[in-house]
Amino acid sequence: MSLGPFPEQIDTIKLFARNGILAAALPLAKLQRLTDSLHDDSGVVAVNLLFGTDEDKKRVLTGTLDTTVKVLCQRCLQEMTLELHCSLRLKVCSNEQELYDLPETEDGIIMEEEGLNILEVIEDELILSLPLVPVHADVNCSAFLNALTQAETGTQGKGNSTDDKQREKQNPFAVLATLKDKPKD
Repeated sequence: MSLGPFPEQIDTIKLFARNGILAAALPLAKLQRLTDSLHDDSGVVAVNLLFGTDEDKKRVLTGTLDTTVKVLCQRCLQEMTLELHCSLRLKVCSNEQELYDLPETEDGIIMEEEGLNILEVIEDELILSLPLVPVHADVNCSAFLNALTQAETGTQGKGNSTDDKQREKQNPFAVLATLKDKPKD
């Protein structure tokens, strides 16, 4: 299914009244808070949202957000690609008390009189789906860095093997032992 461009103005109140659907391609570059955490802001978010009501006639925003982002692996510091898929179901509340009264199993959001800021909702959901510390699935992704480190220590460490052995044998707490045996004045 081909997605159209993301609209500049969205009247969420009308979308809820009509049980509307928003299916569009949103450029990642429009999501500044999200792109601050990314290595590259190229790409688009496939937005599929349904503005409807539940069995109690309460407004509910459901849908999916799909995108591919580029982040830095925190293990090897190389660029990596992450696929983000967010499924959301948010009860739309009119005030904080209504939000507070929701069961713990449900997520909610407060809609102001002028409607929801859909860009903020999308951006918040994508930020929450990012891993705290992105790393490659392969635990050996830093093999290149390990090889560099070994090459550096291998060339610098030649001829100094006795110094390295002495450093390994020294106890960093040996100074404390001398203080313990010292008589108090």
